[in-house]
Amino acid sequence: MTELFPKLNAELQELLCSLDDEDWSRPATGAWSVKDVGAHLLDTTLRRLAVDRDQYVSPDAPKLEWDRDLTNYINQTNSEWVKAARRLSPRLLIGLLEKAGQEMYEFFRALDPYKPAVFPVSWAGEQVSSNWFDIAREYTEKWHHQETNQRSGAPARAYQPGIPVSRSRYVHASPTACL
Repeated sequence: MTELFPKLNAELQELLCSLDDEDWSRPATGAWSVKDVGAHLLDTTLRRLAVDRDQYVSPDAPKLEWDRDLTNYINQTNSEWVKAARRLSPRLLIGLLEKAGQEMYEFFRALDPYKPAVFPVSWAGEQVSSNWFDIAREYTEKWHHQETNQRSGAPARAYQPGIPVSRSRYVHASPTACL
């Protein structure tokens, strides 16, 4: 799965570089524009690097006792980041996504795929997950770039990011996720 990240990141860069001002402001999902989705992709990558690679815990992070607490915290941080990132130019956003995407790939490549991940894939019913499964979950987050492609009015991309590979990974989760 890790080997798919450079191709996916390159596709995202190509897509974002092809957008004009009107494309960036098109609605994408919910109240978010295409640019907001790009900012969200940057946020999730930076947060992942800070927490997992750098083992940094924000002093603002609340104590999470229930899954609902985690969901509320994620929704809040997503909203705050996207709002703040509206101040960034598309050019700056593209550059930051490129740099963070490369760092994420290098980090994932260095992980032992069979060691325990920092975060379990809880929606699959796991209390502890291996890195390979956590990385596969992270890959699904990058599917937002397909959504950006569809909403931006950009030409369709031939690259369909890892569907057969991710299917094989998610068979692992099916018994729990489908209940």
